[in-house]
Amino acid sequence: MATPGGVEVIGTDPAEAQTVKLLSNLLWFGQVVAVTEAMLLGRATGIEPTRLQELLAARSGSSRLLERDYGTVLRGDYMGAFGIDRVVEQLATVREMAAELSVPFELSSLVARVHEDALATYGPVAGEMLAAKLLEERSGGALALERLHEE
Repeated sequence: MATPGGVEVIGTDPAEAQTVKLLSNLLWFGQVVAVTEAMLLGRATGIEPTRLQELLAARSGSSRLLERDYGTVLRGDYMGAFGIDRVVEQLATVREMAAELSVPFELSSLVARVHEDALATYGPVAGEMLAAKLLEERSGGALALERLHEE
């Protein structure tokens, strides 16, 4: 696997690197859903989304997503470099792995369903964080400040 410092050898089987990549993406896709739900709930209680992101990023539930990447959603950008269809495809692969290995997968199955709903809603377009947009729409309002004023 390529890392900022170069290539990292995961193990002797090349499939191990692919598995690590899929599991990393599973966590990322799950965080998109969890962070969006937290942000929407915080906004509903009156906390301004940008401030809430800062506060959450400085606490125990922080993640690289919150610290570095979630600001894109707050700007109305759902990261168009990776298609939602590919997100769903990867989640299906991991779900199949879990089933084959008899590993519990309840929470991740719910995450997969939200992404599947986003694919059904928007079609196979670019936007790996479209699950966030779907949840925003279900809540009745965008987190992005400029879009909040348009609604």
